[in-house]
Amino acid sequence: MNILELDDLEPINIEEKTIHSNEIAIIGLSIKLPQVENLNELWELLMNETEVVDDIPEKRKNDILRYQKFISDIDPEIHKYGYLNEIDSFDYNFFKISYAEACAMDPKQRLFLQSAWSAIEDAGYNSKEIKGSNTGVFAGNSNLGEYKYSEMYEKVFPSTVLNAVTGNLPALLPSRLSYIFDLKGPSMVLDTACSSSMVAIVQACQSIKDGQCDLAVVGGVRVYPFPVDNGLRLGMESSDGRTRTFDARSDGTGVCEAAISVVLAPLNEAIINRKHIYGVIKGYAVNQDGNSIGLTAPNGTSQKEVIQKAWKNAGIYPPNLTYIEAHGTGTKLGDPIEIDAINQAFHDYTDHKNFCGVGSIKTNLGHAYDTSGLVSLAKILSIYKYKEIPAMINYQSPNPQIDFENSPLYVVDSSRKLDKNLKSILCGLSSFGFSGTNCHIVLENYEQTRAVESSIQEYPMFLSAKSMKSLQEMILKYYKFMLEEPEHRLGDICYSASLKDAYDYRISFYTNSKDDMIMKLHTLLDDVQGYPMNKGFYYSENIIKDQSQSDVNNACSFYARGGSISKPLFLDCNKVSIPTYSFEKNRCWLKVPYIQEFKSSLSIHLTGKNDDDYTDYEREAAFLWGKTLDCKEISINHDYFELGGDSILAIQIANLARTEYELGLEVNEVLSHSSFGRFAELLESKHAKLRKPTLTNYPVSSTQKRMFIEQLKDTASLVNNITMVWKISAELDLQKLRNAIKRTITRHAILKSSFFLMNGEVYQKLNDLEVEMITLQPDGRTLETIISELIRPYNLSVPPLYKVIIMEAGDGTHTVIFDLHHIVTDGTSNAILMKEIQCLYHNGTLTALDKDYIDYVVWQKDFNKSQAAQDQKMYWMKRFEQPLPKPHRKNGSSGDHDVQATLYNDRITEKEYSILKGISVAQKASMFNVLLAVFMIVLSKISNNQDVTVGVPISGREHTPSEGVIGPFINTLALRNQIQSNDSFVEVLQQVKQHSLEAFQNQDYPFDEFIQFLNQQNGYQESYIHTLFIYQNMTAASDSATHRLEDYQVYFHHQSNYDLSFEATPVKDTLQLRIIYKNSCYSQEEVEQAVLLLHKVIDALQDEAKRRLAVNDYLHFGDGEGASEFDTDEILFDF
Repeated sequence: MNILELDDLEPINIEEKTIHSNEIAIIGLSIKLPQVENLNELWELLMNETEVVDDIPEKRKNDILRYQKFISDIDPEIHKYGYLNEIDSFDYNFFKISYAEACAMDPKQRLFLQSAWSAIEDAGYNSKEIKGSNTGVFAGNSNLGEYKYSEMYEKVFPSTVLNAVTGNLPALLPSRLSYIFDLKGPSMVLDTACSSSMVAIVQACQSIKDGQCDLAVVGGVRVYPFPVDNGLRLGMESSDGRTRTFDARSDGTGVCEAAISVVLAPLNEAIINRKHIYGVIKGYAVNQDGNSIGLTAPNGTSQKEVIQKAWKNAGIYPPNLTYIEAHGTGTKLGDPIEIDAINQAFHDYTDHKNFCGVGSIKTNLGHAYDTSGLVSLAKILSIYKYKEIPAMINYQSPNPQIDFENSPLYVVDSSRKLDKNLKSILCGLSSFGFSGTNCHIVLENYEQTRAVESSIQEYPMFLSAKSMKSLQEMILKYYKFMLEEPEHRLGDICYSASLKDAYDYRISFYTNSKDDMIMKLHTLLDDVQGYPMNKGFYYSENIIKDQSQSDVNNACSFYARGGSISKPLFLDCNKVSIPTYSFEKNRCWLKVPYIQEFKSSLSIHLTGKNDDDYTDYEREAAFLWGKTLDCKEISINHDYFELGGDSILAIQIANLARTEYELGLEVNEVLSHSSFGRFAELLESKHAKLRKPTLTNYPVSSTQKRMFIEQLKDTASLVNNITMVWKISAELDLQKLRNAIKRTITRHAILKSSFFLMNGEVYQKLNDLEVEMITLQPDGRTLETIISELIRPYNLSVPPLYKVIIMEAGDGTHTVIFDLHHIVTDGTSNAILMKEIQCLYHNGTLTALDKDYIDYVVWQKDFNKSQAAQDQKMYWMKRFEQPLPKPHRKNGSSGDHDVQATLYNDRITEKEYSILKGISVAQKASMFNVLLAVFMIVLSKISNNQDVTVGVPISGREHTPSEGVIGPFINTLALRNQIQSNDSFVEVLQQVKQHSLEAFQNQDYPFDEFIQFLNQQNGYQESYIHTLFIYQNMTAASDSATHRLEDYQVYFHHQSNYDLSFEATPVKDTLQLRIIYKNSCYSQEEVEQAVLLLHKVIDALQDEAKRRLAVNDYLHFGDGEGASEFDTDEILFDF
């Protein structure tokens, strides 16, 4: 920079300051650092001169060891870093994300969402205010030096890695926040290596100044899911993990994790809106090293230039600077270059010595790489709050390449209090990326101007959360906050709390002093019998019902009962920083199997039987013996001692069984089961103890209980028989197929279940059964005749609840009929059965199961007792608090007990499918929601009801290790929508999207339990779901095997539990429709007319204008002057 340009920067009186219109205020802040959750805790860490670099927390270590064992037998060496205590917890319900998707998401994305929302809330905005606003999101993010979460996911679940793409794509880090809260400003990732987050701040400031956004969220996250030493180095790492910035002993930087977000706004607007202002960004600059001594080497000249550009941009007189937070990585090369660059920048201005402090927070925490700039910014904001510069630790004597005696700088090696009367505290902040991108920012403190103390004697305090658990955590956070923040005024605290979202769980009370508030918060925490009644507290009805207080003029009572807050209550108050939302800490992490696929044993040749006759336990025994005894071939007739086994090797076998299969083998058990056959039996018995609780009678799931009762009511019904027909056209080894079927059935305990009533409760019992199959020779009977003769209703107390029939045809082909009662299976389970039979038939191996359906039942029983279940139950109660309209019935028939049904096939054409796809893209809606919206419109018409409820089956396998497990996991969600006569299709679609999303967020509470609860409450029986909607968005995996069991078909028994079922399956560029209707509820003519109406709706929707018209409008007018080709007046129903 030309020195003449610098002369334009005149000294100012540092006791005065002028607000410039282009300055940017920092109004929101969220911090998550090692041992730090807020600005107060950061200050305590700095003032206590704490260094956080340490071993990884034990809980996280277990995750790393488990994953390491899954990928290799190497014992990992885990780095010493500054670690966050946890990176696996996430409140997925708060952000309306499914549990499965949350587990597949990079922890960076999860942490960023929670951090960014906390900063937005800290800035005094709620979701309604921010929705649709011109808010930008800027994320500093680089994958530098990380073992990515996506790599872990791909190794554990290679076949489903595509499911995790959106959750691990760096570009979606800010975009997901924009999507969830409907933010319309720029949303982008900035990657300049170590300077990423500071460059993101600069980009955000510039976007605000250019009018591209009115508000900006800037954030960064640095975490290490798998921080194992792999021998690779970036060349800047410290030898012992500690950072000694500017010190003679420095040899590199330590490493830390961080998640930080800030919210930026124009300073003048922040003042007008009474925002809390942490500090002010006065100016900034970004440049590049260009062609220097090396691509990643620091360039002192460029650093000097970027600092001087920032000074000029800020319009400051540089000698007025109080402190500079240096990049300060503690490297032999980087530190001297950085100090020399600052010296040269000052020397163009002044010859004064030792007037500006310098330090680096990296000595306390380590280097957060792409997020390090935001970490340094947080330190400066803490200086502004507490008017003191904390000491930089790990500094004893200067690097010999740095001459501080003749420098404008001095190292802040002991804390320095600042003059509290000082109006202007100017600080500089440097961040240099080894990408060559340099950034410097100039900041200034801001002293809040308080309004005159209000004459109001007491203020209402409002607390709310999305769940009871979060609400209780919020109360505790406020209690601690009130004890630690004595300087805030009571009205400012209550005003700031009133700005937050009002969620379903609410508590409010009036308070007249800070001591009074502390006492009342303590009362809420301390009442062992639950929340206190009649002590001036007001609760939402989902906490306490039938409260005596009901004064509508009482703001607290009004708020507790669902009312909104009136801002005139706080006319003379300012926004201050108070506790933000307490997110539920749900564990969302990659489910690494304890048991690996049996790939290691494939190199061990097992002899003595045909390849397809070995049990899984014999294969496991061969693996354990072969690996420990170093044998490539093992016979089933071998003895452990004959192969060279001894007590020392028995210890290794026991350890290997524990790490590979989680089996607790004792050394004496290994030695006493020395024959191969007895050892395999020992393994089988150990697995059995793992899989099953030591009970005689096992509980049943909610789904099983419903099906048991259904079968009791109609013992002659086949409605819950699932009959699969597999046709095999290739040449078949019949004995091999029988063995594959037998082995598959044997490994699934639930297929041996029977069910019974005891003391009014339903139980299941596991039985010891031989697998039996029926083989039929050609006798001229048709498939339908054989099924009608041999497939009969099951007596659920008599096992087995399946039947296998193998039919041989004269032409060499075979048909396998596999019939199971729904109480032991579901659609996903049927696919598992077929896949396993094919795998074993083709000499494949299956992973031993360490879980079964009983584990899921136990999980469901525990979940139903939890607060989360009660929260979800409350959601369904709200959705169904109004009675349902009567379902459509033909000729007034009840339809409930008559299960006879008819199948009607149709298809959506390629053109129609293309229209639906176009709507899906244009409205950012899934095909499921688009098709469901169309179906609901049709259903509303044919039933002549605006209130439409449709059941949607879901897999129910979100929360337990259910991969490969067979059982009726399925749950059915009831989606209820109001289809008004003047609604447009777009409005219907948006309603369907919203209610679908909410339903999926509350899917864990079994709907069967909810129906039972409502029926008990109402005193009558109602199924609540009369219509079913199924969208089969799955394509069968290709199988290139020579002997292939072709895709099976589910046989239709002409029976149904539902009045109407609508199933759509993509087939090439069309949708195949299967419509099943009860004969007692619909006639074929009615169904045909309904299908015609469905086609008419889709055809009308190709016109984008009609999508925004009331549906009734285009169901009654035609194209052109004449009537439409299909006139709704001809439809049989009265619309």
